[in-house]
Amino acid sequence: MKAAVLYEPRKPLVIENLRLDPPQAGEVRVRVAANGVCHSDLHVMTGDMRMPLPMVLGHEGAGIVAEVGPSVTSVREGDHVVLSFQPVCGTCHACTQGRPNLCEMRPKAMGVLLDGTTRLHKNGQDVPIIGPREARGVRRRLGNPEPFRPESTALGKRAQLGMTPGEHAMALHGG
Repeated sequence: MKAAVLYEPRKPLVIENLRLDPPQAGEVRVRVAANGVCHSDLHVMTGDMRMPLPMVLGHEGAGIVAEVGPSVTSVREGDHVVLSFQPVCGTCHACTQGRPNLCEMRPKAMGVLLDGTTRLHKNGQDVPIIGPREARGVRRRLGNPEPFRPESTALGKRAQLGMTPGEHAMALHGG
């Protein structure tokens, strides 16, 4: 897959091909239709936020599920999803109370999945990602993913608004 890789702070991103592992249990592969880079990414690019390098940036996204790993039941191939940069387990106390922003299983290190690994590689080296690591299904199938303008903060806002699992809301953002 093609990705924008940061090798050094204050240097241009390099567009290159990386190897993407197939989805593991509980994971999906998403064909990204829209992706954004936010100010957190800029902090990594300037060196103001130290992260393991090289790293793939860009964590606000939306797309279509292209492949489903074992034990995935919340989405299926062809579903439209929005992406969040912070993976959550969905089963700990905080997650079951609708507060995934406080997930007890979140990785302590940035750039990795819940199991502490990454699915991106180049020349045998793991490439961490500050990109999408959690896919949330959009209930209705849309004919064109172009209208998505996702916000990775939507999961956190759900908790701030006091929403419970199963409730729906629309997040609008001015950019």
